[in-house]
Amino acid sequence: MAMIVEKGAFLSTNFAAFSDEALKHPVYGDPTGPQYPKMRQFGKARDPFLALARKHKPKMVFNTDVVLSDRFVGRASRDFQMYLHADWFGNFEALKALTSVPGQLAQLTGKNNPYPGKLGVIENGAFADIILVDGNPLEDMSVLGANPELFDAKPRGETIETIPFIMKDGNIYKNTLE
Repeated sequence: MAMIVEKGAFLSTNFAAFSDEALKHPVYGDPTGPQYPKMRQFGKARDPFLALARKHKPKMVFNTDVVLSDRFVGRASRDFQMYLHADWFGNFEALKALTSVPGQLAQLTGKNNPYPGKLGVIENGAFADIILVDGNPLEDMSVLGANPELFDAKPRGETIETIPFIMKDGNIYKNTLE
C-alpha cells in the first residue's frame, strides 16, 4: 500500500469479495464448494487490507466487477459496493472515489483521452456530469443509491428518486424539478 502511494498509482478494488454478504451467494457461500476457501481467505484478508488502505490513503477509484449481468443485478452490486466503500472509508472518501479521483485517472490515458479538459471537477472548461441531489451524501450515501443489501436488495427503477436533475456534457438527461 505504501508503494502504491509512493508511485502515485491508483487502487481499484472490488469490495464485494471482502464482504460477508458474498457468503450468501450459493456458489461462494457453500462450505462444500470449491470457491468457499477462497472467499474465506478474502474475508480474513479484509481487515488487514482495510487497515493498510486507511493508514496509507492511496488514490482509490470506485469499481464493480459485474459483467454479463442483468440491470437489476448490476445496479444492486453497484449500490452495495458504494455502501461498502462509504461504510469502510467514510462518505467523503467514497464520493472522491466516485468522482474526482477517477477523473485524475482518466486524464492519464494520453491520446486515448476523449476529454480535452479537466475531469472530475466543476470549473470553467472542465468536463463533468452534474447531478442535483435531494439530500446530503456526506451524511447519507443512500441519496446516491448506496444500499447495505446485495442479494436481498429490492429492485429499483432506472433512476434514483433523490436525484431529480442530471446533466452530462451540457445536455440535460433528467429534470423532474417542479
